[in-house]
Amino acid sequence: MIGRIRKQDGFSAMIALVLVTLLGLVGVYMSTQGTVGQLSTTLSLNGMQAWFAARSGADWGALRALNGSCAASTSFTIDGYSVTVTCASTAVTEPPDTYNIYSIVASAARGSNGELTHISRTVRAFATNAP
Repeated sequence: MIGRIRKQDGFSAMIALVLVTLLGLVGVYMSTQGTVGQLSTTLSLNGMQAWFAARSGADWGALRALNGSCAASTSFTIDGYSVTVTCASTAVTEPPDTYNIYSIVASAARGSNGELTHISRTVRAFATNAP
């Protein structure tokens, strides 16, 4: 009987080693998923902020265009986002009226290309002073 027991020595150690390895792999997987989830949430929030910054730039550009100042390109910063607003004007004549159609493009960006946290959004808008 003693011989049989000795032949099975170490079998529990092998099971313990396999369980520890599996639990370690599950822990690494869960840690990675948590990090990816956190980064995804952060990028989503930054994307919304960039969109709102671009939208604000488009609204600002439309206001300036309708007030008679359609500049070719203007840049400014909103809460860390670099916003560039371009405006182009097209004159339209429909007798007896003549009016302008303004094409406004606003781009907001934070970070530089190649960075993990680089984010940019572009909004296009049209405005007119038609009667």
